[in-house]
Amino acid sequence: MPDALLGLLADTKSARVIGNLADVRALKTAGFLDDLYAGNVRLLAEAARLSHVDYILIIKTTNSFRTQPKLDPDLLTCDLTLDLRLTDHSGVVVRSGRFSVTGAGFTQVEALQRAAENAAQQLQETILTLVR
Repeated sequence: MPDALLGLLADTKSARVIGNLADVRALKTAGFLDDLYAGNVRLLAEAARLSHVDYILIIKTTNSFRTQPKLDPDLLTCDLTLDLRLTDHSGVVVRSGRFSVTGAGFTQVEALQRAAENAAQQLQETILTLVR
């Protein structure tokens, strides 16, 4: 899922988006992802310094699927929730939030992709306006 979202965000003309600055699985295994998300200023500032970026956007996602039997028994809806933290180059959180979007499709992949598109649009409208 994050790859789909990052690909959609990378289309923005006003900010250069670099996805996956590090191996997410390695970060999770070492416990660093939770530290970064919790706002460990030292780690965030070091990550920004090493990657030469002005902002770091950390997003945790959860999703679930449900059917829509009244509309179409084959139609699925993906409920996608994003918890996010936007930090500046010094590691200070400049914006945080949580929002949910939905996406419909006839497969879980289609529904998740549609939800990711909706999330990317909302992120472009709200978060990326701060870094322009």
